Amino acid sequence: MNQSNSKYVFSLEDVHNHDDPDGDGLWVIVDSYVLDLTAFLQKHPAGGKKILQRRNKAIDISSNFLDHFGHTVRTFKDACREHEKTGERVTFRFKEVAEPVHLIGKVRSSP
Repeated sequence: MNQSNSKYVFSLEDVHNHDDPDGDGLWVIVDSYVLDLTAFLQKHPAGGKKILQRRNKAIDISSNFLDHFGHTVRTFKDACREHEKTGERVTFRFKEVAEPVHLIGKVRSSP
């Protein structure tokens, strides 16, 4: 996807440095998009520990995330399309959880 549409482009280091949900937040990468899961973390149906364990192994959690139920992936893909159209941050919710997920931008690709 064309990252030039995004006003919000982050480096891997930016994402890596947001690893504390009680501090500056918890960011992850899914399919080149940067998600802020800080508010969502404690309300995740399987528990926040599961996300933290995955995040501690790698900041890109695409393989696990994209294996979720169809409606979860569809909701995420809809948010991605909205971000691609507007270049803005997108807040969305999964139907099982009231807490929001924030798609805050994209990760900068390597030159």
